[in-house]
Amino acid sequence: MESNGDGYTTLHGAAENGCAGNVKLLLGNGADTTIRTSSEKSAADLARQQGYEMIATLLETATISQPERR
Repeated sequence: MESNGDGYTTLHGAAENGCAGNVKLLLGNGADTTIRTSSEKSAADLARQQGYEMIATLLETATISQPERR
């Protein structure tokens, strides 16, 4: 998944805007939950900041089950 110059990906945007369906779609297609923005925020961090606890938990669970990338 590509990011802009600030490390912000489509997954970050979907999480921050509370788009649970899009987050699930992106996760189902292998979105990397470990990518952080230039301010060190994960998609889960951004979701939680906006009050989307369910999305943050979904992302954290996906991070735990995500195989390590090399």
